[in-house]
Amino acid sequence: MITFKDIGDTKIAMKDAWDYKEKICSIEASYNYMDKINTTTATQMNTLLGRFYNQPKKAVVHTWIRKNKYNANGQKMELQMSKSGIGATYAGGRIDVYTGLITKDTYYESKGLLKDVIEDKKVYDKVFNFSSEKGKSVLKVLKEAAEETKIQHPESTTIKYSLKLSEDERECFGLKERGILDNKDDAYIEIKDSYKEMTIEVKSEYARSINNYSTEGLIFKVNSLDINDEKDFQYFMFVHYHLNEFENALRQYQDSTEEHKGRWTKFKEIMNEKLAKWLILYKM
Repeated sequence: MITFKDIGDTKIAMKDAWDYKEKICSIEASYNYMDKINTTTATQMNTLLGRFYNQPKKAVVHTWIRKNKYNANGQKMELQMSKSGIGATYAGGRIDVYTGLITKDTYYESKGLLKDVIEDKKVYDKVFNFSSEKGKSVLKVLKEAAEETKIQHPESTTIKYSLKLSEDERECFGLKERGILDNKDDAYIEIKDSYKEMTIEVKSEYARSINNYSTEGLIFKVNSLDINDEKDFQYFMFVHYHLNEFENALRQYQDSTEEHKGRWTKFKEIMNEKLAKWLILYKM
């Protein structure tokens, strides 16, 4: 017989799991955080560099030959500068200004405003000479902030944390009928970040037999749980019973991204401080 105490304990368990779900949904993905600084700063710097470009026409500051399996002889590429800013393009074409300080864009075989311009002394010197005094100050600010922090390309992070399932849990998730041994780590918590969000999922390589729509071994996604949806009840209770493991997995994710994310945070702080001083100097 279900007692009022059982109902009370269940409500507490559901609230614990819901609070955890709300907590992870409020955490910005490490990749997204870094990439926003990466792209926003590049756009701002390119706008300023274009604004303070002191030549009447666009200038070519670097050329190279882009080769691929479709074009063995290669195609001439140019790094150009104009009132629009700095960008890589096909020779003689419109400038596609950089939208990232560090990018994995391979379309033009470019590495971004920082890697292709600031860290290439020959290119940097040419761009420097084409810039006004204000433009040179912008270049110096970006160069100094990058050298002080040594930022690296934003990377997605994936954490896998092993879960030991009880006999009831294996039966509930359809694993027991597959003959999975009691001592086997047959499920795991996976934390993954991306452009938009950090997701926490419970997975098993045997989960395909549970969900015909899944091709990735997914049992359930914590981010998507709805406390008002009856079918999610068992998943909320699962989170409650394994709350320590979920907390440990989240802590492992945060520890693994702390250094990389912290480097970009410091870069942003230095950039803002140096730009503020520069703006005051030029009374802009």
